[in-house]
Formats: sequence, structure tokens, C-alpha cells
Amino acid sequence: MRRISSLLSLLVLILSCSKDSVTPTPTPTPEPTPKYALVIAASEGGAVSTSGGTYDKGTKVTVTATPDGEYLFDSWSDGSTENPRDITVTSNLDLTANFVKKKYSLSISTSGEGTVTEEVLVQGSVSDYNSGTKVRLTAVPNSDENWEFIGWTGDIESTDLVIEIDVTEAKSVEAKFMRYFDYMVPSHFWKNNLMDWIDLFAIEEYNNLPSEYINNTGHAIADFNGDGYQDVMSQNRAQDGVLVGYDFFLNDGSGNYILDNSVLANPEFESEKARKTIVGDFNNDGKPDVVRPAGQHDYLDYSHITLSGPDGYEIKVLDMVPLSQYHTLTSGDIDNDGDLDILFTSTYEDGFAINQGNAVFSWERTYDRIANYKVPNSVDGNHGKYGAWTADMMDINNDGSIDTILGGGYEEQYNENGINGPTILWGDGTGYYDFDGKSTFLANNQPLYRNGDNVGNNDDFAIADIDGDGFLDVVGMYSANGGAVYQCFKQTSLGVFEDYTNIWFDSNEVQVGNTWILLRDIDNNGDIDLIESEPTISRGADDDVDNNLSIRFEFRGGVFVRVN
Repeated sequence: MRRISSLLSLLVLILSCSKDSVTPTPTPTPEPTPKYALVIAASEGGAVSTSGGTYDKGTKVTVTATPDGEYLFDSWSDGSTENPRDITVTSNLDLTANFVKKKYSLSISTSGEGTVTEEVLVQGSVSDYNSGTKVRLTAVPNSDENWEFIGWTGDIESTDLVIEIDVTEAKSVEAKFMRYFDYMVPSHFWKNNLMDWIDLFAIEEYNNLPSEYINNTGHAIADFNGDGYQDVMSQNRAQDGVLVGYDFFLNDGSGNYILDNSVLANPEFESEKARKTIVGDFNNDGKPDVVRPAGQHDYLDYSHITLSGPDGYEIKVLDMVPLSQYHTLTSGDIDNDGDLDILFTSTYEDGFAINQGNAVFSWERTYDRIANYKVPNSVDGNHGKYGAWTADMMDINNDGSIDTILGGGYEEQYNENGINGPTILWGDGTGYYDFDGKSTFLANNQPLYRNGDNVGNNDDFAIADIDGDGFLDVVGMYSANGGAVYQCFKQTSLGVFEDYTNIWFDSNEVQVGNTWILLRDIDNNGDIDLIESEPTISRGADDDVDNNLSIRFEFRGGVFVRVN
């Protein structure tokens, strides 16, 4: 018992000594968590879901940039394009959400000849505009070629020359330009003043057709599909007695003429070739029609008209015109009733197709319309004067009435029964003429001689004010020695003509080999050119013409100078 008590006392003593000798470890004080400022802002055009604040380090913050209408989110100011974006806060950070305007394309195009002006776009391009941009567009037609602005199409329908567009979505507009032609004019005026000068051989080459596929005397030039560009309707070339067909070559606006007969309702139509082809609006619908007198060299055929309609063209026989082989034809409104009449000449069946309206014609013999023109003949019946190998119609004396020019044989060929040289029948608007009141280009109707050569038939006329004195002058082309010569007649006073050939021409330069002529300012330099009706002619190697270019004279300083 005593022993146990001692042991307890010893234990108490040991514990007391141990407690007095051990120093306890203190508990550390925790460091404060770092805090950082996060500033989030939005540029113009949008908003952010939070503007930020002060956050403990390591805090994750999600922010969303939301664009306003017509804006798009572009990027954050630190280059990130993530949206929504999770940000772990590790330092102070300023962020801005950048927004940009939506961009829309504005496509501008043209049809016809003209341009569109506006502040930044190049004509015909496609560019992007900020949403809400207002663009002013101005249509500028090509006035040099008589194009007219007719309206805008696409997302804007307007006939105003200037329009303004609010670009709030992708838009496309087209400025449409048109060139209109007056076909209610004499066929001579159309040919010499309005018709484009087109290279037929280039058309053949472009369409991989053989050379001389297009008949020189059977082609017509006009805007047949109504797009403002002049096209070609051709008669195919072949030997006499072989029926030929017809083709349309449509101008694509870039100077290429593409074979396309979709505008012809009866492409199967065939006929004898024509010596001459004329263009005019014979049914008064504002569109060009074409008339050809088929038949030549004793191969007879009916003349025909290629007539416009609502869906294209149809070739129709003019069965009121007698079957024949007319050498020429010409048109003009001889009776001032508002439509074009036609004169067919060079055979016993010479006559006028008088237009009753809408291309409905009545046939009248020349001697029924021209007083003192009938030649009684017991063998082959009555007919008009002999020798009218060519004819044209123009208002030569500017009195408002159509005059008719006849050319051909001379008195020594046909005596009193011939027209006796180039002749003008003066019109008075009634549609009737008097052969006894005619004017002739040469005094006393003497035969025409050139450098000692007796000139034959008169093949073509061209009429223009050559010297700019206000009077129309006439150049005739005549057969001579297997070629042709030009003869110039200056109108010195109203209705009075003088032979100016030796004044206006060097007599050694007028021997030519062409068939049809034009008087017009081809190069727009103010000087009249006397030129073949085509810019390129297929000739033999012995011809004195470089590169087979069309024979051309230009009136300079009071004389015609050979250019080609």
C-alpha cells in the first residue's frame, strides 16, 4: 500500500517537471487574398453583360458582348474574338468590346451605252458599304452616240436620272440606256446618215462562215432586237438561179455579231437574190422592216418584205408587186400621209407600191404616178421610160416633199424613150410627179463622158451637202471600162446643178471598182467622206487598195483626196 502511494507521488513530480520545460508553437495568421479590378466597356454599336468590378484573384467572370441592330461584334480590345468569354482574374484588366457596322454589297451594272457616277464605286463594280450608308447614283448616257437613259431596274425601280439608296441590305441596281432610231425616213437617208458602217467580212470570220457568205446587195443593217445596237439581216450569196436563205447576226454590244435566227418566224424562207435592199418602218410600229426586190439577170421572183411583229420578224411576199427582176428600189413618204411608199424600177413593170397603212400596199405603174412618163409600145404594151437603173428619194430642195432621183441610160441609148441621164422629179407632197417638170444634172441631157470614155449605166447615188454651203449635192457612180467612175454635181442654187467633177476630183484618181457608195463623215472629223458601203471589200490581188480596205475619198480643202 505504502509502495503504491510512493509511485503515485513520483509520477506527479515527473509530470510537473515536464510541463515546466516545453514551449508551445504559435498558430500563423493567414495572408489576405489579392483583389483586382476588372473594367469591361462597350464601343459604339453594342453592350456588354457586365461592366466588371473588383474580384479576388482567380475569380472566373463570364461576359457577353451583344451588338445593336445593324452592328456586329468584332473583337475585344486585347485581340480575342471569343464571345461569350470566360475571364480568370489574375491582374487588373481593362477590356472593351468592339463593334462594327454591318456591310452590304451594292452591285451597279449598266445595259446599253452609258455610265453610273457615285462617290466611291467604279462603274460596274461590286463593293461593300456600312449599313445605313446613303449612296447617290447618277446615270450618264453616252450622248456622243445618242443613247438615252430610260430607267433603273433591280432593287430600285425609277426613271429619275439621280437616285439615292439607303444601304440597309445587299442591293443590286442596273442603269438601262437605249438608243432609238427613226426608221420613218427615206431609205437613202437611213443608209447614208443613220445606218452603222459594218464590216461584213469580219462578221463572217467571227461566225466561222466562208468568205462572201453574206450577199453584198442583200444585207440590211438596223436594230432588229430593240437593244439599241444595230444588227445585220443578211441574204446568203449564191449563183443566179439558186434560191437563198436569210440570217440574222445580232450585235452583242461589244461589236460581235452572233448568228441568231430566233427572231425570224419563218427561217425556211428562200428566194432569188436581190440587187438592192432597203430599210424602213413600213407598218408604223417603230421597228425596222426590210424590203428586197428578188430576181436578177432573167431569173424572176417576187419581191418580199421582212416585217416586224410583236414576237419577231416574218418574211412575206409582196404579191401585189409584179413578178420581175427589179434593178433597184427606194422608199419615202411621197404623198405625205405618214407612211413609207416604195418605188421599183428598171423593167417594163416599173411602179410604185403605195402604202395604205400598216404595210398594206397598192400597186400603181410609174406612168400613172409620173405625168408624161408613159412610153406606148405596140409590142410589149405600155411602160415607163427606159433606163432607170437606179433611184433614190430625198427632199433635195428642202420644201418638205420627197423628190425622186432617177439615173441610168442616156439619149443616145434610148432616144426620146429614155430618161436621158440623171434626173430629179420634184415632189409636191401629193405623191404625183411630172416628167416634163424634171431637172437634169447635165445641160441638154448630153451623154456623160469621163476622160474620153463613154460612161454607161448609173449604178448608185449618194446625196449630201459636200461643201457645207447649205445645198445638197449629188455624187453618181457610173460603169466605165469594167470599173466605175464618180461624177459630182454641185447644187449651185435651189434646183440648179453643175458638173463639179473636175473641180472636186483629180481626174486621174476617180477610176474605182466598187458597187455601192456612201457620203458621210466616217471618222467624225467634220469632213465628208465618199466611200464604199462596206468597210472591207473582197477584191482581187491586182486592186490598188492596201489590205482590201474600202475605197475612200475625203473632202479636204475643196477637193476629194484619196485615203484608201
